[in-house]
Amino acid sequence: MYVLTLHCQADMASNFMHLREKGGRLLSMTMNSVPTELSKEIGAQLRDEWLESALTWASETTARDNAWTASEHAWKLIYSRNGQHKVDKY
Repeated sequence: MYVLTLHCQADMASNFMHLREKGGRLLSMTMNSVPTELSKEIGAQLRDEWLESALTWASETTARDNAWTASEHAWKLIYSRNGQHKVDKY
């Protein structure tokens, strides 16, 4: 189950929105709902661990080189029922 997703648009979208010329990126964050029985556990983990990691990744997007910014990228926190977490970055 996807819990948190950050998505960084490629240069084309950032240029269209005139963000690139100001040193910015078109970046979005999506927080998905989770089952009630997991909300306290996942909420605590987000607060204590995952949000900082996600925001660090997001802050580094403005310093990436031209090859990286030419395509879209994402940071995704995936939670499975066995309690395992996976961060998928591309």
